[in-house]
Amino acid sequence: MRDGYAAWSGQTIQPSALGSPSVPLWYETAAVGQRLASVLDQAALQDEQTQQTLAFLHGHWQQAMAWHPTAGEVGGTGSLLDRLCRQLKLSADERLLLILAGMAEEHEGFVASFVGLHPRGEPFPTVGLFARLACQGLDRGEAWRLLTQSALLRLGLVRVVGEGAWPERSLRLADGVWAALQGLINWPVPPLQVLTRLDDGWLRQSDVCYLTDRLQSRQALMVALQGEPLASHIRLAQWLAGLGPRAVCFEVAGQPEGVVDQLLQLCLIHDRIPVWVGNPGPSRLLGHFPWPMLCAEADPAWLASLPMPVLPVAAPRPSRALLAALWQESLPELAEQAPELAARFPLEPRRLWRVQGDARALAGLTPLDAGTAYTALKTRLARGGDSQMRRVTPRAGWDDLILPEPATQALHNAVARLRLQSQVLDDWGFDRGDTSRRGLRLLFCGLPGTGKTLAAEVMALALHAELLVIDLSRTVSKWIGETEKNLAAIFDEAEATRGVLFFDEADALFAKRTDVHDANDRFANIETAYLLTRLERFDGIAILATNLRQHIDKAFLRRFEFVIDFPEPGADERAAIWRRHVPAQAPLADGVDFELLALRYPMSGAMIRNALLGAAYEAAATDGPISQSGLERAIALEFEKTGRLCP
Repeated sequence: MRDGYAAWSGQTIQPSALGSPSVPLWYETAAVGQRLASVLDQAALQDEQTQQTLAFLHGHWQQAMAWHPTAGEVGGTGSLLDRLCRQLKLSADERLLLILAGMAEEHEGFVASFVGLHPRGEPFPTVGLFARLACQGLDRGEAWRLLTQSALLRLGLVRVVGEGAWPERSLRLADGVWAALQGLINWPVPPLQVLTRLDDGWLRQSDVCYLTDRLQSRQALMVALQGEPLASHIRLAQWLAGLGPRAVCFEVAGQPEGVVDQLLQLCLIHDRIPVWVGNPGPSRLLGHFPWPMLCAEADPAWLASLPMPVLPVAAPRPSRALLAALWQESLPELAEQAPELAARFPLEPRRLWRVQGDARALAGLTPLDAGTAYTALKTRLARGGDSQMRRVTPRAGWDDLILPEPATQALHNAVARLRLQSQVLDDWGFDRGDTSRRGLRLLFCGLPGTGKTLAAEVMALALHAELLVIDLSRTVSKWIGETEKNLAAIFDEAEATRGVLFFDEADALFAKRTDVHDANDRFANIETAYLLTRLERFDGIAILATNLRQHIDKAFLRRFEFVIDFPEPGADERAAIWRRHVPAQAPLADGVDFELLALRYPMSGAMIRNALLGAAYEAAATDGPISQSGLERAIALEFEKTGRLCP
């Protein structure tokens, strides 16, 4: 025996402060220690270390009896250990194996005992020590059978570690098992807070009721919730509320190896139903888990590889009424705005819970209103690091946009259409399962500088969204399939962030399809066909800008809800644009006549902006005001840049 044990021989045992679940553990470890002492008492030769060990083990048992004199037979019916043994149908020897493997985590005195008894001085019991405690005589066959076939080892609760001869290997508990048996819940990843008590009747459907009963059983199976991500998350939140506190949900995609196994072990001990979001990572125990599990967003290939029965259930798409009710559940203060918020930002309970937390925190600075919710949404909507788009925070409003009345009215109608989609498609029944009816697709046609980009920015501000300007030079690729891949990422990001997608100078992407003369023509037509399909399925706002309408394929034109022409501004519009671009604090010389400039010079809005800015810099350089002559010189430069004669 090794030295260092005497320091523990006189320690007093105190009952655990964790409550009744831990009492059987410390009592049973003392009982197993007394059983070990009985074995050591039979040794013919006992050195000083052995005598110290025996003194501790006997004294420890006497103190345990003093603290728990009515315990009688070891074991009971109320502890987590008792429940685990019943549910896994563990024998008395398997219970002994579990307690022996965990004794080093219960008391430091057992650590010193095992160090002295272990051939390599490790602070753990050995396989041979278990065999001596569990078996009578020299036949250890039953101990070897348990150590190779027991559910404790199959489920990883107890492990045989080390090298060398089998009897000299160590017995160890998996991380967190002993603390869990004492009633502590220390999940390696935090459970998801995703439940909602809103019920639209889905939980009462016969197939869902049947699967709910199966989830409460003790049979190994996997219930797979399948559908679109939004639908799966919402139905999962409803199901978790229906299953109650036994169900515990984890996002496991991308978790390191071993995490899923530890979660399964803790679910076993605490009698929980594990619920997975995403594909669990590598797991040795998943196929051996003896109880039901529930998963959502699982890969079909992963489901097909599972050894247990897999029971699929469809996650139907939530109605707009349910989406609005989720918003109202999270932020009751915005009940009136809930339908509009749900139409623009259909979110699952988990993200809504985060948005409402952000909104309430912001409400300490501003009132809790729809604007606060929109501000909170900007940080909670998914964002990718896509270099093919430029994110613009819109600032221009309707007053900044000067267009002919037909174009302005068409833009207002487009915004109203998006806000009224829930009423028309859902309440009035025009949806009929046609996904192409959702979202909004607009085509802006006009020469450069006529206000197409500004109009897109105004719409984004009106819809409380970012403007996602696509960089076509990075989108179109010479490599086969890369353009489609880039476009798919762009559309996915726009749908996730609910941003306004803006393709400027889209002729290159949305031009007419051509006759096939070579491979380049064939692949260009494939890209165009993909765009037609993806644009039709897009559940957001897509704006395409082109200089020449005749360059756009007619198949695209049929898919736009709005085709808006942006003509060059007339004299009245030009005068209004001149005045709009002059800041209130800018110094203007007497005699500046914007009406005269508008009548004399046929310019686009972009040319007017550039000319006014050039005149401002000239005035600042001479420390004078912006004059009529300075404006005319700047106008002449703008015409020269465009290659046009200045009137």
